[in-house]
Amino acid sequence: MKKDYCLVCNKKVNAIIIDKRKKYIDDEIAMEYEGKVAKCPVCGEELFNEYVNEYNQKKIKEKYKEENEIITI
Repeated sequence: MKKDYCLVCNKKVNAIIIDKRKKYIDDEIAMEYEGKVAKCPVCGEELFNEYVNEYNQKKIKEKYKEENEIITI
């Protein structure tokens, strides 16, 4: 598994992935969705994680389609 870099600890760590209610705000929309967050197991700082980022983007798109009644295949 690929390790994530913690800016606070200044080292690569195996991030802890947790579920978290998140907010998405854009110029035209604002919504809440059930997303994920990667945290450093040493200091607890939130980290960038590619898997988490892709997961959250998918959830934002799903929530947008749901709220705007967009039909998907």
